[in-house]
Amino acid sequence: MESLLPFGKITNVPFMTEEECLTIYTAIYELKKMWSRRHENKYTLGAASYIDANTNIYPYVSYYGKAKLFNPILQEHFGWLYQRLGDILSKELKNNICYQDNLALPGFHIFISGPKSIDREKSLHVDFQGKFLKWDSSESINFHEPISFTLAIKLPECGGGLDVLDMRYEEYIKLSPKEQKQIFNSDLVKIYPYKLGDLLIRSGNIFHEVAAMPHIQLGEERITLQGHGLLCQDTWYLYW
Repeated sequence: MESLLPFGKITNVPFMTEEECLTIYTAIYELKKMWSRRHENKYTLGAASYIDANTNIYPYVSYYGKAKLFNPILQEHFGWLYQRLGDILSKELKNNICYQDNLALPGFHIFISGPKSIDREKSLHVDFQGKFLKWDSSESINFHEPISFTLAIKLPECGGGLDVLDMRYEEYIKLSPKEQKQIFNSDLVKIYPYKLGDLLIRSGNIFHEVAAMPHIQLGEERITLQGHGLLCQDTWYLYW
């Protein structure tokens, strides 16, 4: 199956100025009491389906409860950001954009470098978590071709990015276990650097992970807006 993305697998779109990034950054810190600590140096602002809707980590109801709590707060502080996000994605994807009421609005990943920040396990994955959420018209949704997007709001001096394995999930599962293990350490894994204020849009059907930042300094931050989308007829439903 070919990708539904008109631009292919991945693209970068100018989204906001450095001054606007600083405005978002300041608002995120004004809401610091609402951050959820996910790891030693990793926080989120908003409900994240890959964690909160994972029954192996939290009760399933946690996602919808957090979405109900966070969505009005995020809308109040970042309403203009969601409006612009919808406008730009509608233009790039050439379809309508919608936020479904019961699902989490795109939220923020907040990484603050600590003593163990360099230690990182390989976690290449695809973004299929949308299959496990409650949709109004699930029979009409294309779960096989999700999109994901990242907006870089704050980056360390050494930069940040995404490691991407140039292989679709359907291709990967046809490989033997030995080949699957080898492929993650091959030259097919490429780094896509983030640019401050740019929106990186990609297929959720390709393997990816946060790029390593071996030169990040203690206390430096990597803050991004994160979200996903699924196509239902002529409308992309956005969520996190």
